[in-house]
Amino acid sequence: GIVCGLSATNSGPVCFGNTVNLSAVNNDTTQTFTYYWSGPSGFAATGKNIVANPNAAGTFAYNLIAVSQKGDTCTATTEVIIHPLPNVSLTDSTDRVLCNVANTIFSMANPGANDSFQWYFNNVAIAGQTGFDITADQTGTYKVIGFTDFGCVDSSEVHLTLNQTD
Repeated sequence: GIVCGLSATNSGPVCFGNTVNLSAVNNDTTQTFTYYWSGPSGFAATGKNIVANPNAAGTFAYNLIAVSQKGDTCTATTEVIIHPLPNVSLTDSTDRVLCNVANTIFSMANPGANDSFQWYFNNVAIAGQTGFDITADQTGTYKVIGFTDFGCVDSSEVHLTLNQTD
């Protein structure tokens, strides 16, 4: 047998949609090892330093097995934290063409209570528009960007055309 000096580390926490670097640290320099990783959703990879792309937010265990050329085995685990993105989905994200109306309202379907938001018109921030909805009264593109406490960001946008006829 051997004395295991193996540990597993990761580059997290990260926001959902970003990759995580997983690294094996091995104090045993007298043998050659092959590193086998396993994790959530059937994740499997081989290598000392690998990249994982978790498919959900949450806390996940990635397990590492190091096998020496002599068949000795060491194990380690690292916990990866994936923070969720803000929920900026709109109740209706269909582009709209409206005739003979002054405005319409765009609303977020299920905004996070602890998230912050900023609305934009044609990619310019609208001063003071940080709520869950906006009254749109000009032809153009309306976008909302959400931010979580952890710095995760997401956005949604919709285009509005207002036509006035005589």
